[in-house]
Amino acid sequence: MRKRILTLFAFLAWAACFALLPASAFAAGIGTGAEITASNAAYFGRYPQTLAGTSPPGGVSGVDYIQAADNSSAGGGAQKYYSRDPIQWRVLQNSGGKLFLLSEKNLDARPYNNAFAKVTWETCTIRAWLNNESGFLGSAFRAEERGAIADTTVSNPDNPDFGTPGGNATTDRIFFLSIQEATNGTYFADAAARIAVNTAYAATRNVVMRAADYWWLRSPGIRANEGYVAAQVTWYGNIYSRGNPMSLNDVTSRPAFFLDLSSVLFTSDASGANGKSSVSVGNLAVATAPTGDVKLTIEDSSQTLTVGTSARQQDVPTLSFPYSNATTGAGQYISCVLTDNNDNDRLKYYGRLTASATSASANGNLSIPLAGVADGAYTLKIFSEKANGDNLTDFCSAPVAMTLTVSGGRGAVKIFGGTPDDGAPTESGGGCDAGAGIFAPAGTAVLLAGIIATRRTRKRKEKYFANVASSKRDGQLSYISADTASIEMRFKRGSEIK
Repeated sequence: MRKRILTLFAFLAWAACFALLPASAFAAGIGTGAEITASNAAYFGRYPQTLAGTSPPGGVSGVDYIQAADNSSAGGGAQKYYSRDPIQWRVLQNSGGKLFLLSEKNLDARPYNNAFAKVTWETCTIRAWLNNESGFLGSAFRAEERGAIADTTVSNPDNPDFGTPGGNATTDRIFFLSIQEATNGTYFADAAARIAVNTAYAATRNVVMRAADYWWLRSPGIRANEGYVAAQVTWYGNIYSRGNPMSLNDVTSRPAFFLDLSSVLFTSDASGANGKSSVSVGNLAVATAPTGDVKLTIEDSSQTLTVGTSARQQDVPTLSFPYSNATTGAGQYISCVLTDNNDNDRLKYYGRLTASATSASANGNLSIPLAGVADGAYTLKIFSEKANGDNLTDFCSAPVAMTLTVSGGRGAVKIFGGTPDDGAPTESGGGCDAGAGIFAPAGTAVLLAGIIATRRTRKRKEKYFANVASSKRDGQLSYISADTASIEMRFKRGSEIK
């Protein structure tokens, strides 16, 4: 056999070329949601908004666009196409683990109540439309997004100017603001802050529409017409507490809801240079608080990922995990985040570890280098992720979590939350050197410095390697081939390997 000469240091330099770049080299606006304020806006869901013309645009009907009549005075009822764009929401409040959100624009126009009948917010038809999966709720939000919308006990106080009873409290997911909420100085500094413009779709729902327009409040109007009129915000931002007839179909809808942050894995800049899309595959990015509009990443039960094994990883510069059952397809990745256990679980790092676009990438191995990661105690979460692009919600699998302690660019994993590989050494012991690090199954063609360990299963004895990727200790260099044959060469620190 012809001998090859390779210095240990040259080998390690070669191997480093294929690792993730240091965390300090990249930054992205990513957080847990706790950092969001009223200075941010949030994108969540999709709804018809932009006029796309008289011919079908690209994409899928009902998902990317719809066809609807243009009922404006200029449209004359002609059928046109409207793009289903991401919905921008104004953040009114971030409190108690929930975001209070109000649509930035007027999204639709329809009557408060379809029939001329005495109703309250509890019994009106627009409340049913807002909260029905065949109405706004189902049209604007995917099932996974709907799971993040909180059930809210909505009080219905009396009209503060006329004393008109507001009716019973309701439990809603989507609702309109009350007069009291629309006049809350924390939410709106003045009348100008209440002005809302129509989307192109909303502006074509009726003949008489404006650029900015009236929008419904849920509060009742004047007592003399109790049950037949509802309060509104005018096109110039004032509160019209006397109200207008509930049957009007040229008053717009500006929905509001509470988003439960416990359903959100993390938030990120919705677009631009600091967005998630700026983090290329193979890079670990330092997470900085989002600076502008944000988007969400939430769990989706259709996203899957299995991460193994439960073997202890101690004092290693690069973590490595075998994985399987990853969801594959366009925009699919296997990603990770690190949250700081000593800083209120603040999200500190995000990485797209590998793309999983094809079925061949459903199984493989992941590497997470710790160079540039600050010393500390972290929770490492690994998950499959569907990236949908700027301003759109991303979806992920339930994260596989573990505790990670980093010191001097080297890490130790404990409390592993993945799927144990049958018979693999665990943290409590079982067939490996205490400092041997991470184990990978035979059949993985990898050339790394390490200490050989073995395990026995019920069927066979298998050979494993432990990745030290370091010349700090004497040991062996082992190449484990697909047929489980191995060539083992002993070395001492700084020596040549032949």
